[in-house]
Amino acid sequence: MVAKTAIYLAALAAAAHSVAAHTIVTSVWVNGKDTADAGVGVGSSYMRTPSSNSPVKDLSSPNMACNDRGTTPVSGFLKVAPGDVIEPEWWHSGARGEDPIATSHVGPLESWISPYDANTKGDVWVQISSEAYDKDSSQWAVEKMIANKGRNKVVVPKDIAPGKYIVQFNLYGMHEAQSVGGGQWYPNCAQVEVTGSGSTKLPSGVAIPGFYTGSTPGVVWDIYYSSTYDTKLDYIAPGTGVWDGSATYSTDVCHEKVYGLAPAGYCQGSNNSTAPVKTSAAATTSKAPATTSKAGSTSAVASSATTTKVAQTTSKAAYTTPASSPAAPSSAPAGTTTSSAPDSQYTDYNSCMRAYNKCLDAHQPKNGGAADFSACQSMNCQSYQRMARRSARHAARH
Repeated sequence: MVAKTAIYLAALAAAAHSVAAHTIVTSVWVNGKDTADAGVGVGSSYMRTPSSNSPVKDLSSPNMACNDRGTTPVSGFLKVAPGDVIEPEWWHSGARGEDPIATSHVGPLESWISPYDANTKGDVWVQISSEAYDKDSSQWAVEKMIANKGRNKVVVPKDIAPGKYIVQFNLYGMHEAQSVGGGQWYPNCAQVEVTGSGSTKLPSGVAIPGFYTGSTPGVVWDIYYSSTYDTKLDYIAPGTGVWDGSATYSTDVCHEKVYGLAPAGYCQGSNNSTAPVKTSAAATTSKAPATTSKAGSTSAVASSATTTKVAQTTSKAAYTTPASSPAAPSSAPAGTTTSSAPDSQYTDYNSCMRAYNKCLDAHQPKNGGAADFSACQSMNCQSYQRMARRSARHAARH
């Protein structure tokens, strides 16, 4: 019992140390140079800084473009040249030295550019970067960003014409993305002035909101478990394909590569989309299915390129929003009800982790106050993982 308690407390301590959900961008680095021109935790003069570090979850919300202050111009412009490397700096509350975001909030990072005069409206957004799961480093884009002190690299399109633009930096937290409206989007926008003598104008783009829907590949995805796809290696971030300033850009054709991971024939945009093709390594990194029953859901997205349908069937554990602090598993006798009795909705590791992440989000500090995640620390999701492993070993022996 003492050993188990020590393991449990160690796990809680590790979880508490890594907790830093929600994130915001207050400044951008250019070619390795810090351009912040405001105080710590204060948005730079060129940032249309959101009012909080909270995510956008409604795909139809105008805030999907540049968050809740995205249409309000600010006084400054970040000056860059074609080919410059710019790096948004992500922080939990804008203050340097904090964790950028909880390590559990994995997912892709992307960037878009639009004309300044459009003020985020219309089919104006052109994608200029997209990072998802990197199989070479075995890291999600968010994990790589955290390791890089909160920064990820975006290249200004080469030969882009001089002028004023809006650049959107977006992080997609997928810890609850197994259903429509569950994923967390963090769009942050900078006013940018491109210098130089480039001659390439922005091509036509897509509307945000509008481009992302529940059926857009990469929006709905279970990062914890699937019986039909590899939760990491098969994932491709939603997008149009990246425009680098030279190649033809289309929002409604098949792109053979999206960050180098998409299989041939994979499509994005408008009505020309197909589900990602399962790789040969499918399910090799997915967690073993839990011992409880799961509700299955099947989605198929039609492809105008092949006229065939690719079905994705994902087995997911049932989940409902916790009404209060979740309880840890208990050794109370059957039929009794105590404050420490296990809640029936947390029957396996996957559903427990989803509830744990939701609990973290519900207890974010308000107005810069101290965070109190104590209500989430009694869940002990690791115990469910050990139970599943023991059940699997038992089944293998018999």
